[in-house]
Amino acid sequence: MVGSSSAAEKPTFTIERDIGNAVSINDQDSQSFGQIMEQMAINYTDLDILLGPIYDSDYMPFEALGYVVTGSYDGGATDENTDYHSSTDEASFLDIDYIASVTKIVLATVLEEAVVSIPSQS
Repeated sequence: MVGSSSAAEKPTFTIERDIGNAVSINDQDSQSFGQIMEQMAINYTDLDILLGPIYDSDYMPFEALGYVVTGSYDGGATDENTDYHSSTDEASFLDIDYIASVTKIVLATVLEEAVVSIPSQS
């Protein structure tokens, strides 16, 4: 969920990393990817970043199958957003500036990973 910033003065973005779940050999890669996301957030946005462990979400079955997973969402706004996952959730509640910041984080992370993954040509 990344459409509604928290009511806090400075919006937060939560990045969850795999720490000791079903497939522990994934932990390091998940945590490394989370660090890249965090750095991209610092470089390109003014959001506060919260780092936490992954748990109890729809990506957990993928983690259990051995995939490296991370999670991200709008730092705690689900507790404050009473319209979340309900028939009263409307586009007028979206925080477009917040969504733009999250988009910057995702795009910068993808581009960073693409550059790192390209083999050097000799």
